[in-house]
Amino acid sequence: MELQLMAVWMAYVIWMEAFTTNSNPKVIANYFIDAVTLRDGCPERICADHGTENGHIEQMQKFLRRPQTDNYAGERSFMHGRSTANQRMEGWWSILRKQNAQFWINLFQTIQNDGHFSGNFLDKSLIQFCFLNLIQDELDEVGQTWNSHTIRQSSQQTTYAGRPALLYLLPGVYGVEDQLKPVDSAEVYVKKSVFQRGNILVTKQFLICAAY
Repeated sequence: MELQLMAVWMAYVIWMEAFTTNSNPKVIANYFIDAVTLRDGCPERICADHGTENGHIEQMQKFLRRPQTDNYAGERSFMHGRSTANQRMEGWWSILRKQNAQFWINLFQTIQNDGHFSGNFLDKSLIQFCFLNLIQDELDEVGQTWNSHTIRQSSQQTTYAGRPALLYLLPGVYGVEDQLKPVDSAEVYVKKSVFQRGNILVTKQFLICAAY
């Protein structure tokens, strides 16, 4: 499973994570709070679809933005929208599938077609144990390559021309204001202590099954 967040106007990938779930709100919230901690700030606004996995992110974003007084503070700092309406994100999904995900989709389909994957607990655990770290390494590489590539100017696009990493880290060079909003580190710490993703669990049942 993969989950990602993109700062859309400059097409900068903030995170891409491979894990055992992409729908657990607590897991997704952990990705968000890690990004906030690393940058010592949260976005001015977040737009996400209505999926339940975004529920905790919505609560945290509004909570962290509640003391501020700008036009998008508090309740206005999060809005819902259909993911299919975001052409830039949909375009990025297409690129990611072509550059990375399609290989793994084909591989796992072949494993299943050849009768080596039944979908039971042991098979799922083995796939996750053997492949998740490899997939994560590739996702990290794809993200770094994307963030350092050059976006060419086009009359059809609303993103800026340039390298996403520079657009994100040095917005003033492009005449754009940095919209990262400061956060209270104590409040971030409290939220971080609540949402911990943890590692892949190698359970007793898995070890017993693997022994046979």
